Amino acid sequence: MKKVIFLFLAIFLMKTNVIAKEFIDNEYLNIYFNGIYEGNIISDNFMYKEHEGIPVYCIDFSLPISVDEGYEISNFSDYKSLTVNQRIYIELISFFGYKYYNRNDIYYYLATQELIWSSLGVDTYWTYSQYGNNPINLDQYKLDILNTYSDYLNENYNFDEYYSFEIGNSYYIEYPKTSLPNYEYYYSGINNVVFDEYGITFNANYKTSTTIVLLRNFDRGYESKVFIEPGYQTIVKTGSLKSKKKTLNINVNNIDIYLKRINLGDTNNKYLQLNSAIYEIYDGNMNYIQNAITDEYGDAIIPNLPLGSYVIKEIQSSYGFEPYEENIYKTLDWGLTYNIIEVEVKPITKKISITNLYRINGIDYFDSNIKFNIYRDGNLIEELSTNNEGYVSTFLEYGNYQVTQVTSREDFELEPSFEIVINEFDNKLDYIFIKERNIETEDIPINEDIEEENIEINNENNQEELIDSINQDNIENIVENIPIEQINITTELEYEEKIDLDIKELPQLYENKNILEIICESLFVFLFYY
Repeated sequence: MKKVIFLFLAIFLMKTNVIAKEFIDNEYLNIYFNGIYEGNIISDNFMYKEHEGIPVYCIDFSLPISVDEGYEISNFSDYKSLTVNQRIYIELISFFGYKYYNRNDIYYYLATQELIWSSLGVDTYWTYSQYGNNPINLDQYKLDILNTYSDYLNENYNFDEYYSFEIGNSYYIEYPKTSLPNYEYYYSGINNVVFDEYGITFNANYKTSTTIVLLRNFDRGYESKVFIEPGYQTIVKTGSLKSKKKTLNINVNNIDIYLKRINLGDTNNKYLQLNSAIYEIYDGNMNYIQNAITDEYGDAIIPNLPLGSYVIKEIQSSYGFEPYEENIYKTLDWGLTYNIIEVEVKPITKKISITNLYRINGIDYFDSNIKFNIYRDGNLIEELSTNNEGYVSTFLEYGNYQVTQVTSREDFELEPSFEIVINEFDNKLDYIFIKERNIETEDIPINEDIEEENIEINNENNQEELIDSINQDNIENIVENIPIEQINITTELEYEEKIDLDIKELPQLYENKNILEIICESLFVFLFYY
């Protein structure tokens, strides 16, 4: 006959291996275990067994158990019928089975017993009646036990973690999610630490280096036993699970302030540089503490500052940027969650102007809407158009530029493209372009000539309309009503000889049929100039 072996899940630590008579309590459940033994199907009423309040598990389900005989206590590790791996597995499964933590459902007892039997090569199942055909589903119960078993195997026995915290802040260290027992903690530092079921809250009140020890102590609360022999049997202690220890090494530092320069100009301008800006840091009483220099990204770290108030001054700006002349004030106090200071800096710009002039026959003309494009590194930066005075201006950051004229006055060539360099030196950036040309006005009239011709034509048309509107009958009345001292008539004859007339000569001119024309011209002059 095979030996009958039982495994106990203990809720207290047995401190000695003293040989003594022990007895078990038992209770039959309305559940039947079913399996095959030596080719025969066995189905029998299952007995829940307990020793001093701790469940007991049977290894060989085929042998009857004597509950009337006593048992001796021995050591499970001395029992050579089981391999080392079998003993470890039975120890862990019984430990994490029924009554572990909050596993108080009786189905955890059945699941634990089945896992132990299966590990020894015996397939069983449970029914509510003898030789029943509907097995009880224990999959979820077995999965819970096996997950805890896996968590235990995968967690290191001893390991360290390292943290760096800043004074004045609160941090939360979350425990890894596991089905193992909660940690016990040991801490004797000066900072405030709060422990809960899911993690640790560390309040960094003081600058220091400290440790927190977390311990999963499996020696406390449970131990494992098995029954070895039928009849007058032996209780065997399986041994204690090894404890798991985690050490948290925490270094609490003073606060680091992070300076970050923000370019308010063209962030694509490679000629601007954010590095080498120098800042000096003072305490609240304007005592110098340290300085900081920005890197290529415009960032700088001001390290190791205790809680308090500080003043930050820019001593030197980075290349291509205007000096930042305002003092920066920063207070570091408890609960600080944002210690980045953004410094918005403006690029230096210089004014460039273009005057575009056309000189025709010695006369200067300024045309509007003459267009120029400005490029930097082949990319179009700005489009310019001249005003009515042929002038346009803009402001450019440091860099190398190319200026290209896009449009010009008709029949005039475009100005060749030219380069502009803007840097820290005294650049000459006022450009005047004069395009000179002599032409015959009758061949190519210019705008001003056309305007004068239009004025003369309009004057002639006005004279003719005025002459047509005056009747021969009222000429004398018009002349009589004009004061003689205001009449000084000058006219231009066809042969371009000017004649000054006296009023007494008007009748003779009238007889020569010129009086009407003279009166009309005189009246026209009078009306428009007086």
